[in-house]
Amino acid sequence: MATAASAQIESDPVLDGSGTLYRALVGTEAELFRFGTGLGDRLLLALDVSREGETERLVVPGSIDALEATSPRLVHLGANRSVYLLWESRLSLLHSQFNLVAYSPEAGWSHTTELSGRPFARKLQPFVIPYGDEYDSETATPRTFVQVIWRDEEGRIFFVPSAVTAGEMLSTGRARDLSEVFQLPTGGLDTWDLAVRRGEHRGGTWIGRLDRESGRIDLLQSHIVPGPLSRIAEQVTQTILSADPSATLETVRGDARATIVNIGRSFEPALAELLADEVDARLSQLHASFDDGDLQTVAGDARASIVNVGARIERAGFSHGQLGEIPSLLLRVEEPTAGTPTVHDCIVFHQLTSFAPAELDLRAAQLLVSRDGERLAVLSTSDDGRLASYAIYEQSEWSEIRRLPLDIDGGVATRTPRQLLSALIDD
Repeated sequence: MATAASAQIESDPVLDGSGTLYRALVGTEAELFRFGTGLGDRLLLALDVSREGETERLVVPGSIDALEATSPRLVHLGANRSVYLLWESRLSLLHSQFNLVAYSPEAGWSHTTELSGRPFARKLQPFVIPYGDEYDSETATPRTFVQVIWRDEEGRIFFVPSAVTAGEMLSTGRARDLSEVFQLPTGGLDTWDLAVRRGEHRGGTWIGRLDRESGRIDLLQSHIVPGPLSRIAEQVTQTILSADPSATLETVRGDARATIVNIGRSFEPALAELLADEVDARLSQLHASFDDGDLQTVAGDARASIVNVGARIERAGFSHGQLGEIPSLLLRVEEPTAGTPTVHDCIVFHQLTSFAPAELDLRAAQLLVSRDGERLAVLSTSDDGRLASYAIYEQSEWSEIRRLPLDIDGGVATRTPRQLLSALIDD
């Protein structure tokens, strides 16, 4: 469709590996389309796809007449030619929701996924973090995991994982309240800052939250579970559920161990042996459920243990005996198939709680997280904008408060204090 000259709101542009430039725009038909679409003055969201000097403007499915006047979020993943677009729609005077859709020149649009979570609360600081990998180590099946994270005015953190395979978006659309899961304090009137950072480790995302009133900081990490690990969990689940009624728990434990070790040989034999030991120890504690014939509970516990323990080992390289108990939440996205559904797993850990130095002015402070999650920083700017103060958290200790003048030589810095500090903690 031919494009018009202007729009009300637009996203930051993104460029993919093939040289295609993408940009999302919010506006009416007259603002976005020179020759019209038949939509009149209705507000809509469009995607510009520009390549080799030519631009095609597309109407985003499901965006017509229900948009909030907020900037859409458009993100891209490495050499992958897909882009992922998040926008907020207004369903009633008090009710809004986020929507997520994927687009690629080859596959076109995925279906639009509606993301629910406290529909009557304001949705603030949204982040879209895509991560690509291969789901099956034998067939090298590509997938993209897309994590959407936001907060509300009371500091609740909402998290929705989605998986994209073969151009299709797979998601329950249901947001989990991580503040409730990990019993984090909430309340106040928008006294929070949310920091989300794509991690160095494959599939890892850091989620930090600062309470500007108390100075409390909580750091979470989400981790995409490798496909083979999810496959082990599904196979062990089926092994337990299909056990002969006369089988003993010891027999089921042996079958589960054999399943873990046999599949684990395809990607990491040493990890599989350690995982088999941990799961066997967990199953040995389930005599009561097994004796009652409650195989669903036994299978569910085994599956959660496999993914939880396996993800910790794979993520952090724990040696045997160092696993410990870390608060975590296991989330799954199912892909319907003719037989057993393919399951994509994501696990969220609560990493630490700390408190920012009391001497910092936290009224408008910002929280930063390093790529490896080893360092945090809190940045505060003076009311006149001429002085920044910050402190860095590393190895369970806060640094002294440091000052950074913002009017060096009377000029304007080419990098903001946030950019400077982010580069420092990543170094």
